[in-house]
Amino acid sequence: MTHISKASHYPMIHLNKDEILLPGNASGEYALIKFNQNGKVVESSSQKIFQLQFREASNDSVKIVSIQSKNSADKNPLSE
Repeated sequence: MTHISKASHYPMIHLNKDEILLPGNASGEYALIKFNQNGKVVESSSQKIFQLQFREASNDSVKIVSIQSKNSADKNPLSE
């Protein structure tokens, strides 16, 4: 289950216990960060940057409407 933490203007997104999408700057770009069992970063991919578009943020949730890899022109709209 994906958990969204509203730690900043752009939320940190916990994909599972070993991976998060971390906001990198004020433009909504995210980097994929992977952790080992001890909680240490094992991969911080500056090559895999994602642009997420949000809709209707509230106090406890946001809806992600699309994800696009910065290295690809492919857009992947998410189902409603």
